[in-house]
Amino acid sequence: MLQSRRFIDIHNQISQGEGTIYYQVGKLAFDLLPILLSRIKALGGSQVHRVTHSLRSHPPFYLIKDDSLQLEKVKAAQAIEEFLKV
Repeated sequence: MLQSRRFIDIHNQISQGEGTIYYQVGKLAFDLLPILLSRIKALGGSQVHRVTHSLRSHPPFYLIKDDSLQLEKVKAAQAIEEFLKV
C-alpha cells in the first residue's frame, strides 16, 4: 500500500502540467535517487555491478552558488556513497 501511495504522489507532482517547473522535476529526480538505489541494492546480482560501474564513471553532482537543489544534491550524493560501499 505504501508503494502505491508513493506512486500516486509522484504521479500527481509530474502531472501538474504547465505548473511543473525545472526545479520541481530536478527535486523529484534527486528525491527518487535514494529510493531507486535501495531497490537496486535489494535486487543484487549484475544490476548492482552495472549501476556501481555507471556511478563511478560519472563525476559527482556540480554545486553552484545559491543552488536551490543543494540539499537534494547532498542527500543524493550521500545515497550514492552508501550504495558504492556495497
